[in-house]
Amino acid sequence: MRISRILHATSTLRDAANRRFEGIAHINKLKRVALTALVCLVLATGALAADGRFEITFSPQVRREPYNGRVYLFFSKQENREPRFAGRGPAPDWFHPEPFLAVDIENWKPGEPLTIDPSIAKWTLAFPKPLAELDLDGHRVQAVARFNPYERNVATGPGNGYSPPAEADGKGLT
Repeated sequence: MRISRILHATSTLRDAANRRFEGIAHINKLKRVALTALVCLVLATGALAADGRFEITFSPQVRREPYNGRVYLFFSKQENREPRFAGRGPAPDWFHPEPFLAVDIENWKPGEPLTIDPSIAKWTLAFPKPLAELDLDGHRVQAVARFNPYERNVATGPGNGYSPPAEADGKGLT
């Protein structure tokens, strides 16, 4: 009887260890998927007209279901850093900030363009002033989708998606 309890306990511990290992493997797989999403996300920033209009899309390969959350546009005049890192560290510099804006969106479907322009000002958080008043000549722009709402660092949060930087000169996005 005692041996069978020990064997049962050993089996239970082994099963628990296997489940834990499978859980760790699943977490590592999720991290790989999130990293792949970061690398594969092509938030294709479309055109920036002189009126400050941005069109952004994300690929169904990154996320199949519609997205509800916050999308950021980071702007910077720095040539040597991505706009989402336009500070002294891996995040925006809150003491010498560059312009940025954020929009809370609902039901944004993969492949569907999201338009950010001055007409949505009442749903837009902008710094230092509204998008319509920003002079973006000489700035680069980068879009960030906060797919991971639990990560406090938007710029580097695992699972968040970001576009490649693009020129925003007021005449068009190149």
